[in-house]
Amino acid sequence: MCLFVFLFFIIMTSCSSKIPDAWNEYYKKGNFEMQIDAKIICTESHDYSVYTVAPLDFDPRMCVDLLNHLVGGVVIDALHYGDMASNKLDDNREIQYGFYQNYIFYQSFTDGIIQLENWILPGEAYPGEPAGTTLENIDISEEAASNIGYELLDAFDIDYMQIADASKARVLTSSYQTLYEGWYISFCRDYAHYTPISIASVSNNRHMMQRDFPPKSPWLPETISMFINGNGIQAFYWGDPIEILYKTEINENLLSFSDMQDIIKEYFFNNYLRETMINSKRIPKVFKIVLTGAMLSDETNGSGRIIPTWAVFYTTEAEIENYSLPAVVCFDATTGQPVNPFSIEKGTQ
Repeated sequence: MCLFVFLFFIIMTSCSSKIPDAWNEYYKKGNFEMQIDAKIICTESHDYSVYTVAPLDFDPRMCVDLLNHLVGGVVIDALHYGDMASNKLDDNREIQYGFYQNYIFYQSFTDGIIQLENWILPGEAYPGEPAGTTLENIDISEEAASNIGYELLDAFDIDYMQIADASKARVLTSSYQTLYEGWYISFCRDYAHYTPISIASVSNNRHMMQRDFPPKSPWLPETISMFINGNGIQAFYWGDPIEILYKTEINENLLSFSDMQDIIKEYFFNNYLRETMINSKRIPKVFKIVLTGAMLSDETNGSGRIIPTWAVFYTTEAEIENYSLPAVVCFDATTGQPVNPFSIEKGTQ
């Protein structure tokens, strides 16, 4: 069985007049240097509200209908929290499903794991597989696969979901055989009509000093992910549904971008591990900065708060050559404080 968890941010798509479209600078201070050639993605909206959200349990009846729809027939009569089963159908298909208060999944296979292409590229996704391997046998376009995903959401009135990421992917069996190639498409809950992106393809705070103090997330953000090929949806994962409790207007403006530039450079200077900078191919390169909404813990009532946040994506030349994933660090856009929405607060899951 393959259960996938992905973290997502909600980002805003076009820049305001006070924020540049790009930031290009070579920064050197003491024995530290970094290259900044970053596209800046932000919004023209001035609605930087904070959303307070809480977990929501799945409705068993709706999930019965959803799973039967995915199977293509009436196979499941009822569900109870904690149910997990494998069934062999009349057409000899073997399916697997599970149902919990905050997680539901379906797979049209019982032996297989899903691997995204960018996980395969570095090599050794299975023993002996060479670096640079790509998926060349996908029988459906990204657009057609995305439409299939949206059609399912529409059929079950699952509103306010937007595509966060669409990646080429495969299902690999335990004997290292490719069962399917297709698209792994992930959707993020989007009450505020922002454009979500996936951070499944980045690492958190790589090469940075490990610190525990930044605020963290209370639980995983709500996501729906589907593996889709030319025969339809072969896998479906929906985790951590939420509801909005209330919306709070922010009375203060975001920090100016010039202030954020100073904060970002100082953070890298103080926290980036010098021992990793052994040559010019190892210096950090910031390539993208997005204004996003990140979910953090609300210590006053145990709920979650979605706040405006700058996410700074970086890598090195050596890591690009080795197909390594880029990394990201985040900052509260109203205070400049470092935040860590990729990490879950202990005791909240």
